[in-house]
Amino acid sequence: MFGNTYTMPQTTGEGTPLYEHDFQQFSQQGASGRDCYGHFGPSILFDLFDKEFPDSIMVDYLHTTLLRQTRTMMTHLAGKISTADRALLDRVLTEQRFPYYFYRGVRGISNLAHVKGTEVRNLLLYSMIPTFILFFDPEQVSYISLFSCAIRLLYGPPLLHISRGARCNLASELMIEYMSLAEKAFGRTNLFETGLLLAL
Repeated sequence: MFGNTYTMPQTTGEGTPLYEHDFQQFSQQGASGRDCYGHFGPSILFDLFDKEFPDSIMVDYLHTTLLRQTRTMMTHLAGKISTADRALLDRVLTEQRFPYYFYRGVRGISNLAHVKGTEVRNLLLYSMIPTFILFFDPEQVSYISLFSCAIRLLYGPPLLHISRGARCNLASELMIEYMSLAEKAFGRTNLFETGLLLAL
């Protein structure tokens, strides 16, 4: 559910396109049990979350951080090294051993088409920094470290003697620094993804 209003890419029975119709109107018309453009009454969640677009879109950790930002970063970095170095980096990454409770190992950076979130998480939080030092210049690795450390502070296991609020503040500072350097490091194409990260 995306909130009260959204654009429907379908037509009425008469062929008239439906645009910007009110979700509440459809759910009220469908309340009697009849189908009103796929609505059969109001959702029980409607009163809990009643936001207008674009506030109704949830920004989540898996898709924004792992499958978008980190994968974009990996694709960009893969293009900066030679084919031989990329093959060597892939071999070093895939041959790393993890404890059994990690479930998945790490995939190389050459083929990220069908990568899983857990593979990218293991790469971002555990393998990226120590492995990339061998293949990329220290400035790039330190830039990536800002992102990796911020995500670890936000979503990593609890730390002794550091409150959740302090972790969020530190992660926010690291993320702001990361975003301020994003255009220099990746160009304009990555600015949208980095902007979404502040919503996390």
